[in-house]
Amino acid sequence: MLLFLIGNILQLLQHVSIENEIKDSIFIFLISLSVPVIILETISEGSITVWAIPLTFLMLAVIFNQRKMIYYLGVITLLTQIFVLIMAPREMVLVDGFAYAVRLLITGIALLIALYVNKIYIIRLEQNETQINYQKMVSRISTNFITATEFNLVDKIKNLLVESGTTLGVDRCSFYVFDQGQKTMSLRYEWCNEGIEPTKLKVWNLPQNAFSICMQQIKENEIVYIPEVEVLDPEVFVIKKELQERHIRTFVGVPVKIKEKELGLISYESLKEIKVWRKEELNNLEIIVNILVDAIRKVEAEKEVNYMAYYDSLTGLPNRVLFKNRVENCIQLAKNTKKMIGVFFIDLDSFRGVNDSVGHGGGDELLKEVGARLTNSISDQDMVARFGGDKFLIKITDISDMEEIHHIAEKVLGTFKKPVLVRGQEFFTGASMGIAVYPQDGEDGETLIKNAELAMYMAKDKGKNQYTVCSPEIKEDLLRKVTLTNNLFRALERNELLLHYQPQVDIATGEIIGVEALLRWKHSELGMISPGLFIPLAEQTGLIHPIGQWVLETACRQSMEWQSKGLTPIRMSVNLSLEQFKNPYLIRTITRTLNKTGLNPNYLELEITESIAAEEADSVLETLHKLKDLGISIAIDDFGTEYSSLSRLKALPMDRIKIAMEFIHGITEEKSRDRVIAEIIIKLAKSLGLKVIAEGVETEAQVEFLAEQGCDEIQGYYYYKPMAKEELEKVLISGIEKAN
Repeated sequence: MLLFLIGNILQLLQHVSIENEIKDSIFIFLISLSVPVIILETISEGSITVWAIPLTFLMLAVIFNQRKMIYYLGVITLLTQIFVLIMAPREMVLVDGFAYAVRLLITGIALLIALYVNKIYIIRLEQNETQINYQKMVSRISTNFITATEFNLVDKIKNLLVESGTTLGVDRCSFYVFDQGQKTMSLRYEWCNEGIEPTKLKVWNLPQNAFSICMQQIKENEIVYIPEVEVLDPEVFVIKKELQERHIRTFVGVPVKIKEKELGLISYESLKEIKVWRKEELNNLEIIVNILVDAIRKVEAEKEVNYMAYYDSLTGLPNRVLFKNRVENCIQLAKNTKKMIGVFFIDLDSFRGVNDSVGHGGGDELLKEVGARLTNSISDQDMVARFGGDKFLIKITDISDMEEIHHIAEKVLGTFKKPVLVRGQEFFTGASMGIAVYPQDGEDGETLIKNAELAMYMAKDKGKNQYTVCSPEIKEDLLRKVTLTNNLFRALERNELLLHYQPQVDIATGEIIGVEALLRWKHSELGMISPGLFIPLAEQTGLIHPIGQWVLETACRQSMEWQSKGLTPIRMSVNLSLEQFKNPYLIRTITRTLNKTGLNPNYLELEITESIAAEEADSVLETLHKLKDLGISIAIDDFGTEYSSLSRLKALPMDRIKIAMEFIHGITEEKSRDRVIAEIIIKLAKSLGLKVIAEGVETEAQVEFLAEQGCDEIQGYYYYKPMAKEELEKVLISGIEKAN
């Protein structure tokens, strides 16, 4: 009777939906229990059952993937055999009809057990095959995602849905992404098995009161498994309704989390029939999602690196590297379409004033607003980039004629007509813009940008807040400047630089009381090069510092040479540029030069520009006082041509003011503005106790007017032109001879 009960339980066990591990444990228990039952009940009918039946069970246990079954059967069999040995050491067996009937029964039970074991074995083989297929699928997906980038990630995700959905035998596989606030979930990508229609519902509502349980599982990175949608509790009616509207019978949702944030989930949906998922199958789904998460993280990291490499962190605009690359791409297309490409180089005209008024933070706000306005002023196919600082670039493509370039340029400049509100203040920021056009101004991105920048500086020189289109003349000027710059680097070592000297004359006596050292460049091939060309280049390249040092030392040494020849010591004037004045080692350099040459500081005068004198920085005043302490005299060169306040002028330790030659030319004309300005400058200098020297004096009438107004000294062609040291030396010697 007990054997029949065990047999029935084994049959029922095949149809019960429980975990395989529990089912196997029950099976082991029942089989182990069968051994003593069969042996003890049939020992008197046939001794074969004492050893044959246990041996059969042990052989069947070999195919199970659980060694504990063999241990249990072995231990129970040995204990039963020992028990039989003790209780019935000798037994006479009579085989009759009943005994044969029992043997037939036992054989039937063994057959049923064998069939059951065979079924389990087949299931195990199928599970092994499924696992192998799953591992192959994971390998394919993982290999595919190795090459994932920002541009092919979508294709990789779609392939994941196809691979996993097909292998796992579901009807539909979808990738949902949570919207902001996690109140809805939008369908991004979907795969449907053969015969399954794509879902028409692209948005999944997630009311918190109904979906809270599922969301809690997702937040805890747990898989949402709904085995049978039809039997869901009424309290989650909304979820049930959403699933039924999509004809889903079994639902599995695997969370996708990036940096502890719920991005969405991948769903595996069965529509035709209910699908039972084993625990290990559900766990395997996490491996698939982890591959996806790793790929998304990799792509996001690459995007961040690319952003830092190709985009400006402040404005979010492309930087010059990306801009140049895009221009190069457009050039390749334009070679086929024969269209023009415009590159605009924009520089804000008064950006420094914004920083001074509202600080660098306010300046950053203005730059972001300018970037946004420029972007809105062009079409979507074109590009705005930040070059750096307060400079921007614009790329215009598919241009048919220059008229279109001019139209767009006017529109771009028009964006600067409206003020920009920064921290409660309005700022009108103009812009200078240069334009270079492909192919005439360059056939690569770098050349176009350089030529556009060059044209921008031309626009700035013309008066700012306007644009200039690059031209052959501008490019020739650039080539000339490049050539001069390259040669200027070698000018010192080639001894091509020299000094000319222009005497400064006492207007009352006509005697030479000083000279101004004037730098000249005599190129071996180009001849004499104007200071107006190469001095700005020297300042731009930083060469002004070694050249300025050479000028100072040469002038001081020349003054000492004339003194050694018995000539009367006179004042030596040397120009000092703004770049030189900013040098923190200026005082040390001048002191070392005076000591090296032996020149008395009283015979050295430094001429500074009005822009230096107008500097409000305390360091300027401190430096001038240190120069005065050395015994050096200070003169303001070209006074009146730049801005300087009277209060500032009063505070400066000045000795002399030089009237710019542009005010001298018209002083002989009655009621001319030059005449009035010259009078005012002389009176101002006298009221401040300063000497006055007029530059560029060429006529006797100019000398007479200046003398009447009380001007102290004159420098100009009326008396002497700039001359070489040998020529000036003769003049100085002849002056001594006349005096004697």
